[in-house]
Amino acid sequence: NYIGDASFALTASLSAGEEGMDLLGCVIAGFVTALGGGTFRDILLGRTPIWWLLVWDEALLSVCVSTFAFFAWPPVSRWLHLTTNDEWLFWTDTLGLAAFAAIGAYTGASWR
Repeated sequence: NYIGDASFALTASLSAGEEGMDLLGCVIAGFVTALGGGTFRDILLGRTPIWWLLVWDEALLSVCVSTFAFFAWPPVSRWLHLTTNDEWLFWTDTLGLAAFAAIGAYTGASWR
């Protein structure tokens, strides 16, 4: 789950930053993208309280990755000549989607 959280927080924060959002906007975009799907799934399944309100490790990871991406992306992109349209970002997002699809399917199938 950490892999999916980190990759979705990274891609969302970079996309928000490219659109001109400040640090708070990038962190909120990263947080909602990383944790929103699982939160929605749990609400639909009636699983309360929301898991990230009890165990904060994934929420903290999302905030830290989003903050890191906000500050580190400009110098790293200039140094390595990267853009948000490059293929590496596609594969990062794909990795997160694969992790979340597997976890979501397992959670839905095991819920009674």
